[in-house]
Amino acid sequence: MADRKTELLDAIRTSDEDQPRLIYADWLEERGELARANLIRRQCEVAAHPAWDRRAIEAQWEVDQLLARNEDEWRAELPELEGVRWLELERGFVSHVQVANPATLYANLDAIRDASPVTKVSIQAIDEVDAPLPIGGIPWLRTIRFVHHDTKRKHPTRSLLDAAPELVIDNVYYDCSAVISTRRKPLVKFTVDDEHPMGGSLVTQLRELGDVTADLRELRLGTKWVDNDTGYYDDPTMRYDGAMTLAAMKLVKLEILDLARQRITSTGLEDLMPSLPRLRELDVSGCELGTLAPVFHDGASLVRLVADNNALNDSGANPIWTAPRTAELQSLSLDTCELGPYAIGELTRSPLWQTLRVLDLSRNPLGLEGARTLAAAARPAQLHTLGLADCDFDPESAEVLAGCAWLDQLIDLDLSDNYVSAALLPRLTARVLSLANATLTGDPEGSLANLWQHAVKVDLDGQSLHGLLPDTAPELQELSLADCEITLADVQPLLSLPKLRALDLSGADFDQGEVAGYLASHGAGSVVALDLRRIKFGSPDLLALARSEPLVTHVDLKLHGEPWEFPQPIREELERRLGKDWYYHHDDPDEEEEQEEEEEDEED
Repeated sequence: MADRKTELLDAIRTSDEDQPRLIYADWLEERGELARANLIRRQCEVAAHPAWDRRAIEAQWEVDQLLARNEDEWRAELPELEGVRWLELERGFVSHVQVANPATLYANLDAIRDASPVTKVSIQAIDEVDAPLPIGGIPWLRTIRFVHHDTKRKHPTRSLLDAAPELVIDNVYYDCSAVISTRRKPLVKFTVDDEHPMGGSLVTQLRELGDVTADLRELRLGTKWVDNDTGYYDDPTMRYDGAMTLAAMKLVKLEILDLARQRITSTGLEDLMPSLPRLRELDVSGCELGTLAPVFHDGASLVRLVADNNALNDSGANPIWTAPRTAELQSLSLDTCELGPYAIGELTRSPLWQTLRVLDLSRNPLGLEGARTLAAAARPAQLHTLGLADCDFDPESAEVLAGCAWLDQLIDLDLSDNYVSAALLPRLTARVLSLANATLTGDPEGSLANLWQHAVKVDLDGQSLHGLLPDTAPELQELSLADCEITLADVQPLLSLPKLRALDLSGADFDQGEVAGYLASHGAGSVVALDLRRIKFGSPDLLALARSEPLVTHVDLKLHGEPWEFPQPIREELERRLGKDWYYHHDDPDEEEEQEEEEEDEED
């Protein structure tokens, strides 16, 4: 048996195909290791389909459950290597490790590869003066993720950062050009992740690399947030000039492009799109676009388009509905684009209505006429995920949507921040449902009962739910009850649900002492992620939670507080049991505004 296992694992290490992994899954199942076998199969299924494909979404639900119950145990089977941390699993095996520096990686290359088919390495510090990349390179390495701090000691010719065709730079707050300035080997994927003050300077640096970028298939330069008043002498976002620089690079092989919040404008997009004939996925959210007409120059059909937070209005969005390049569009997000009922009518009458799998129209002023248009639309052939959060649906709109015949085919529906008819809920078969801060009309008591029989993820933030939460919910994995009015009697049955792994009680209105005492003495059941932020527990309650072995050992516990409010001995014990960063500091917007007003008054 040991020989057969070694043979199977060797086949996995030497091939990037799914088949050796699936053969190993069958072998595991024959020996009773069904959970690990299922993980391999389901993660292979997720990897084989786009993220918006229904098969990938439903397989991921099973993956999440398997990992919640077994991930720590599976990771513990791997050897302990000094300075090496085993991270996430991909297609059934740990594929990602974190190391402190290149020397640590090089000292453990063989041990890492023997233990698991790793393809990705995260590194925090580059000090390569005495540790250049081995002459033979690292053949199995596909992705380097660099948490940017300092590259002053990067090796000029044999750097780890040049060793993989995919490069991810994370947590960048300053110019990261030094990371790529000496790059000589081709890049296939390049990502600058998180919130970063770059755009124009970065794309200029990429252009200067010349042939190094000729084979790029995926380029992600989007930033999560940009302040309009950046404080920089030069605007750090790409703007039109950056789009022109990118266009000049002639990235004819590029298939995925993310320029979120790089503010390239419609003119910049107009000049950029003709240079990207193979583009299939595009994110231009927050790019100050007035029209999407430039998206549809001749080229490959787009399958995914994200254009959130652009003031398009109906006229600016209209080119989407009939353009040849959207003939195969499967995922479309137009959150906060100032669309009205007319645009929705054009969409539902277009061929696009029958190709979409995922559609997000949240935060557009659709109102009653928009609800009527959706309710009257033909049943879409493929649509399974729909976002309609904060679309100005009033009580009459809610009644109209309750009669929409095709909503029963959705697996994911977001109706947050709207009026929602309780009469709609029994008809829904959605496995993921958000009613956060929604106003339920009618009688919700009986209406929610059907939901709990099939729901996987539910968001009921801001609701008054005393007596409405389930005693049984066989498939429920995630439940969000932030800012809800509930009692300990509501919470207790939730902790007995068989698959519940994530529970958000942040800001909930309940008796803090009762809930803290119950959790401390009884634990959290199958829950492995428990959010108790924005609840100002007193020191006795915090200590009870911190001293609970079931909670501290098995649960990712998020709390809120200011350590300096507690006496030194208590603060030290909390840090000892929960870690130095046990607290989550939350600034109440109202309190912050009041403080600013007080400071202004004092200045006056």
